[in-house]
Amino acid sequence: MKKIYIIIIFLLYYNNMIFAQIEDLDEQYVLNNIENHFIGVYLSTEFLATLEETKNYAIAMNHISDYGSDGFYETLIVYENHIVYLYPYYDGFSLVSKYKYPYYNFEYVNENEIIIADPNGHKYIRITDNLENYNDIIDNIVGNIVLHDLIVNNYILLENNIVSIPSLDNKNFIIGTLRYLYHNSYENLKLEDIENNRLVILNIENNLYTIFWVERNFYTSYNEVKRIVWEQNL
Repeated sequence: MKKIYIIIIFLLYYNNMIFAQIEDLDEQYVLNNIENHFIGVYLSTEFLATLEETKNYAIAMNHISDYGSDGFYETLIVYENHIVYLYPYYDGFSLVSKYKYPYYNFEYVNENEIIIADPNGHKYIRITDNLENYNDIIDNIVGNIVLHDLIVNNYILLENNIVSIPSLDNKNFIIGTLRYLYHNSYENLKLEDIENNRLVILNIENNLYTIFWVERNFYTSYNEVKRIVWEQNL
């Protein structure tokens, strides 16, 4: 469990770091006219559309990472009097200033469709009003998209952000999204093996779902061997 504890500590540290820096907000970042129904956590609509199309978190994340220079971020968090943007892979954050705030368009369609467009026209949709446990909520949303076909065919179970595989003695995995780095396009989703504290990769290719981990020998040039944990063909 050591690695999981390290991840949790990192998340707490990172969130505390954000809160510490925004507790005493500079006047230019204090936004006094945010309507209550806009408070919440938002994800990029382009990210979600790419994820739906590809079932690949790495590709969807890299798609929005390419837009970082023009205000396209990973997650938007709207608080009572300020707005925070998180960069991809938790690589820092930005605050919306009162001078740029008028260029953000807020659209309340209904309780299930609340959208914000940034000054560059990128849109974000609210996925929760829970400002404390949004990491797990995002994990669950991503998991339901990427693993949809496995879920509806009862090959896996997904509860909150925990994946359970009945045919693998109900082995449990934690879904890895915002706080995990994705280096390769074949990484449709990263999972944390709870029992063995091991990071594994889900790859989808031609309806073959493969979960594997990579064994590395750091003393040789050819140091990667794929160790398959589970496979399922649909």
